[in-house]
Amino acid sequence: MAGISPATLERIRAASDIVDVIGAYLPLKSSLPPLNQFNFVSARIANLTKDLPEAIARPEKFCTEYGCRYVYHPVRESVRLRRTGWGNGGAITAPLYGGPAMLPSEDVIVLAEYEDFTGTTEFLIERDIAERSLLGTAAVIKKEYGQGVFYLFGPHFEHPDYPDANRLLFEIFKRAKENQLTSGVKPAGRPVIKQEYQEFLSAVSNARIMALALERNAFAWVIGKKVYDPEKIRVFLEAIWKRCRNLDSPACFAYIGQDEIGSLTEKTGAIIALIHKLRNGQHPPALETACAEQLFLLLRKAAASFLTIYFRLKNGGLFHQKGRSICTTATCISPQPQRSMRCRS
Repeated sequence: MAGISPATLERIRAASDIVDVIGAYLPLKSSLPPLNQFNFVSARIANLTKDLPEAIARPEKFCTEYGCRYVYHPVRESVRLRRTGWGNGGAITAPLYGGPAMLPSEDVIVLAEYEDFTGTTEFLIERDIAERSLLGTAAVIKKEYGQGVFYLFGPHFEHPDYPDANRLLFEIFKRAKENQLTSGVKPAGRPVIKQEYQEFLSAVSNARIMALALERNAFAWVIGKKVYDPEKIRVFLEAIWKRCRNLDSPACFAYIGQDEIGSLTEKTGAIIALIHKLRNGQHPPALETACAEQLFLLLRKAAASFLTIYFRLKNGGLFHQKGRSICTTATCISPQPQRSMRCRS
């Protein structure tokens, strides 16, 4: 959502704590409270029904209650899209993990449609029903809103295994940046010092190691209407870890506040404690689910806080002095002791 006002974003954040169907579903036309407070885009959800088809795979991920109806997901994994209002046309593949199929309205521009399935598409319902449910509907739409723009994606264009989809997503961010007026990055009132930043890095490294250990256990938690597994924990942590070396330099420290890094270190410590509690596995199911829910909430907040700092400095052109290199192997802690063996990654 490029250029959307802070008040609108706050309404979206508030609703995301209440409902389980969020993301691209949230701005679409709905009569269901509290989603009817938004309706920023008149397009409707195509994969919505009163009569569910029979699930042939992943019944736990197949559908979500939506008022007196159900949002259902015909397929998962790779799907082929046809670009209609985006670049030079042609086909592109991207993965679909519960995102919507959309029925376009007059106030939107359709940028891509669901065209076909691929050899890696996983069918959650019979193929012929999936074809009728999905193919020909809108996969990506654009809606001008005030001084900003909504871009709604069904598939996950940010998935690292789909570089063509990544490039198209980057084009959107690039255009949004070019159209946005920026006042430049400002020095922090109480800048962070190297020791404080290293404490933060150490906490993130320890959290990654503990999250990796948790992945070796058969855990799964139902939070709201969705199933979460341990592999999703490191998605948030890796988003921080692979970027934090860019900020590890005196050129950046002057623009990062002590309170910002202090808050991040505190959140990461709480994340470690919750992972440790889940790893013990000696709690009643209800308590374990509550613990997992708190963990993913903290992961989301920590990643958002760090990325806010990261992109603020990146947009300010402060990455010309590259920070120290950090090993990306999950079993390494950086910085390493002086006489430690080198990582073999």
